Amino acid sequence: MSADSVALELSYRGWSGFEVRAPGRTSLLIDPAPDRAIADERAIILLTHGHPEHVAGALAHLRQRSRAPVTVIASGPICRYLEPRAAGREDRFLRVAARDRLEVLGWRVRVFGWTHMSLLPSGMLPAARYLATLLRHPRGLARMAWNDLRGPAHAPMLGYHVNAGAGGVVYYGEGLHRLTSRRALEEALGPDPIDALVFGAEPEDVDALPALLAGCEVGRAIAFEPHRPWRADFGLPQLDAEDLVSRLSAGGLDALAMRADQTVTVAATAARELRRPDARSV
Repeated sequence: MSADSVALELSYRGWSGFEVRAPGRTSLLIDPAPDRAIADERAIILLTHGHPEHVAGALAHLRQRSRAPVTVIASGPICRYLEPRAAGREDRFLRVAARDRLEVLGWRVRVFGWTHMSLLPSGMLPAARYLATLLRHPRGLARMAWNDLRGPAHAPMLGYHVNAGAGGVVYYGEGLHRLTSRRALEEALGPDPIDALVFGAEPEDVDALPALLAGCEVGRAIAFEPHRPWRADFGLPQLDAEDLVSRLSAGGLDALAMRADQTVTVAATAARELRRPDARSV
């Protein structure tokens, strides 16, 4: 481990919520889960996009009056949605876009963009079958549509490379899937060393991800199932995590599928020299 390396602790909090911790620094919360309270009141909150399960946890925390000020890093539409709804007057809302770099409370953050899968699969017959499954649960479908209408714009979709020294964690969110191109992946990973690549995976992605990720220079590939509660409610297939890890490992990756409330320590494994273009300090 180099002198500039910092081991990071990574905890999965359900849905798409992750907490990243480094010694002596404020915690980072990425897409805090809607059904979990935020323990570190001074945490820096990073949001990837405007779907309800990605924004609701932050919104619930911001609406509390008796709390410490927080820093929110998100797209312009999400910041414009959350800021007038926040009870705290000293909160900071940092509007970011793809290719931005910034430094916040000892963390370096690089922002990249990604493309979300559509709700329905491609092809007329698979789409019709999927829609039929959803329509068998009209209350859940109506609730999902209502929450969508009340929230901010969904796009743009953003991912984050976060580090407190050399190496760091790339949080790809739901942007790594069967339609992601290798070129898009390489642009998102960028030139910086990566100790862990964190991404959401669903059953339909298992066949494509091993080939897509083969040869990637990452210390560890960490998968999670972002819509597990939602898929359970609608009776949809769920991820076979052991199968995905086995396939990724067969391709030469150090792979792990995280369960809710699981914590891992991400050791700094980067061998390349960290290249740091100018970042704005905020």
